[in-house]
Amino acid sequence: EIGADGVLHLAEVAQGIELASLIVEALDDAPLDLRGCAREGGRDAVTGDREVRLLTGEGVEVRGRLRGSSDGRWVVEDGDGAVHFVTGEIEHLWIADAGGLEVRCQVAAAPGRHRVRIAYATTDLAWTAAYRVDVVAGAGVDDAAHAALQPTYTIAGSGLLGARRAEVTLLTGLPGGDVAPRAAWTGEVELGADAVSVLAPVHEVDVALDYVYRGAVTHPEDNARNGYWRATSASDVWLAIGVDLDTAQRLADLPAGHALVTVTRDGVSRQGQADWPAPSLDRPRGFDVWLWPDGDLVGWRERKSLYDDGRRLIEQYLFSVSNGSTRPIKVWVEEELRTGAASREIRKQWPRKARRRGDVLRYPVEVAPGKIERLGFEAEYVW
Repeated sequence: EIGADGVLHLAEVAQGIELASLIVEALDDAPLDLRGCAREGGRDAVTGDREVRLLTGEGVEVRGRLRGSSDGRWVVEDGDGAVHFVTGEIEHLWIADAGGLEVRCQVAAAPGRHRVRIAYATTDLAWTAAYRVDVVAGAGVDDAAHAALQPTYTIAGSGLLGARRAEVTLLTGLPGGDVAPRAAWTGEVELGADAVSVLAPVHEVDVALDYVYRGAVTHPEDNARNGYWRATSASDVWLAIGVDLDTAQRLADLPAGHALVTVTRDGVSRQGQADWPAPSLDRPRGFDVWLWPDGDLVGWRERKSLYDDGRRLIEQYLFSVSNGSTRPIKVWVEEELRTGAASREIRKQWPRKARRRGDVLRYPVEVAPGKIERLGFEAEYVW
């Protein structure tokens, strides 16, 4: 119902709604143009003395007990007794034990009743992904592998007001985010009570079963301009599921999640835990799902600084991989380059040139039983 003042009242809206994501779509022939929306307390939301949490459009969070609310002004008393007067746009509002909230939208449309579809993102609904991954591969060095991925999506809908059956679309990404959202799953479920788990269709894809040596030890606070950047190394060579670019694009709708992986090779199976990575929706590329270290392979990495005047840096990288098994094994030796430089040059690569995956150099080497393979390169950075 749209009044003569051009205001659309949306009652009983979830508390965690992201106003920036709100979409009001006209389903009849009458034009309707959404100009902007604001949040108001619903008829049950602001009565009594309630605990609240407000997040303003400027990113300021206020917690405490709600003492009053009218005309877009909120009076909140925090735990120390200080009173906060909050005005302006409220991006998030949570009220303990409250009913729904009302959102008022200014629209350009004829007064009267309109049939509309309302869509919005809300923190009242959350969901997670988990996977069962079964990989079957041959015993040869370059034998192909095949993977069956069974996604399970768990929807926690207890934040909704009342149980309801709804058609739900789970999105990888959110409207208004850095990349366009992709639909991971759509279907009807019963929401508003306990968590609901649904099985999505199985994805059958060809993959590689790779051995990967990435020796650099990384830290969250790594600074690519620092001389000690990734100076320490590890020796583990990992078994990984290798997903190429074409397959990664086919699986781009799958979100990050925990994975239970079973690998069967030459009739022998092994099971382990892994993390399925988030898709790179802005710049799709191949990726690896790391499984477990191999006990027969040992890697070695050394990085030397040959020249550094603060603006120009030349480094030498040396690697080796030893194979203690009784069969030849192909290993991918990987090194991630420093980021942020004005220019980067890779030279003196031996015994072969690398392949690239974004900022990562990848060298394939086949290591014979009981043997060691070596390789290296130089990198020059100009800042």
